[in-house]
Amino acid sequence: MSLNIAEQFVTFWGIQEDKGNYAVVKISSSRKDKKTEKYVNSSWYANFVGSAYEKLKELGIPEKTRIKISGATMKKEPYQQDGETLYPKFPTLTVFNFELSDEKVKTKRVEKASDDNFELDNEIPF
Repeated sequence: MSLNIAEQFVTFWGIQEDKGNYAVVKISSSRKDKKTEKYVNSSWYANFVGSAYEKLKELGIPEKTRIKISGATMKKEPYQQDGETLYPKFPTLTVFNFELSDEKVKTKRVEKASDDNFELDNEIPF
């Protein structure tokens, strides 16, 4: 059984490994806890395949970029290995498509003062 994800905003943290036809990518998501009103963050390793993999390579997305996943599945299904049924320790997140987010990311901007912004007062005593 798998869980389909149609729309989810996440933060892209970088490609951990490029496998040639897919990439293992580190992403994070957050939600607001209703009891504490604080955000709870989760980190994920996701396999970007197909269109998502091609777009990832084409765009060269920098770290800390917000993206909107528009097609993905999460699954934790048993598999066969050497005739034995094994169960994965962690769920697998597979991303099929995404787009860059229009969501504004809050950043602190420090404006560097230039020399043009200062006027020297000739009456300075030193």
